[in-house]
Amino acid sequence: MSGPEDADASGSFMRSQHAYLLLAGIVAIVYGALHPEQRILGFVAGGAFVVVGGLLLARSLRRKRSGGNGSDSRS
Repeated sequence: MSGPEDADASGSFMRSQHAYLLLAGIVAIVYGALHPEQRILGFVAGGAFVVVGGLLLARSLRRKRSGGNGSDSRS
């Protein structure tokens, strides 16, 4: 069976993955700013990565702060 340590390690792993999404979005935006021929692709993809990664990271951190026992208030 999985214990609280496994759940915490899993949550930490997911938070790092969400942070990588956010970082990839920032890199894509910088790439789009530096290469005019790829500007639209860099800004659109970078913006999508920043929004998705930022939302997932914020949700994960909020869940960690509120207890992180897996129970959601959406029942």
